[in-house]
Amino acid sequence: MKLTLSLIMAVVIGLCFTPAWAQDDNNDFSAGEKLQTLFLGAQSFKPAKGAECLDFKEQREVFWSDSGECRDENQNYPLTSTIRLPSGARFVNAELLTYDNDRRDPYTIKCEINREDWNDAEVTQDAFTRILATLSTDPDNNGPGYTTSGKISVQERIKNTDYWYQAVCFLGDQVRAQGVDLRLFGIRIAYRLQVNDNLPNPFSDIGHLNDRFQNAIAAMNASGITNGCGPGLYCPDAPVTRGEMAVFFAEALGLYWPASGGY
Repeated sequence: MKLTLSLIMAVVIGLCFTPAWAQDDNNDFSAGEKLQTLFLGAQSFKPAKGAECLDFKEQREVFWSDSGECRDENQNYPLTSTIRLPSGARFVNAELLTYDNDRRDPYTIKCEINREDWNDAEVTQDAFTRILATLSTDPDNNGPGYTTSGKISVQERIKNTDYWYQAVCFLGDQVRAQGVDLRLFGIRIAYRLQVNDNLPNPFSDIGHLNDRFQNAIAAMNASGITNGCGPGLYCPDAPVTRGEMAVFFAEALGLYWPASGGY
């Protein structure tokens, strides 16, 4: 009995002192294979036209105004926001956060996650646009109100040298119909950082390692974290001292810039 109580107490104490980032797989400050998030809030969306018809509530929601000349305006101008993710990251999924008090078509909020080609001089040409995901408040969602749409899987590797990425949202085809209230809170994007799997082997003594180790070592070398143990050598089977470990972590994380140092 005492042993059982001791085990229970140990588990409870362990949970209490578990770091917050270890409990949350969506933590913004996680690293590596942990799922990371980018939030595109209402203020990050800008209209191509019709800016005078938009209202913001407490800087967190954007919706069409129902006053003045906007009352009878049925133009559905798109709202756009640039998506900035690290090169090589894997785009995992996206969620739409909205308020929609009328789920009937055409009174829906629809957002697209698009990939645009840098070589496209006219970015409006559909031929150079790929829709990676479409999110919307449709009749299949539960009742009206503040909602988060289901996660839409994307699985796209970010390649900033060739493409740029954006979210494009439409607030209903007839957004100013009487009694219809559509509000965009934002889009939450989940992604993972990845090790480049297409780097040349910089060391002559790592060929016996599996591909995962070779890729990781090559990425560390290309990132300037380590130059190995000698000309063309990494010494993969040699022990790592605490001093060498400190260099690895400091170089990888970019430590340390004190506020008093003029930065």
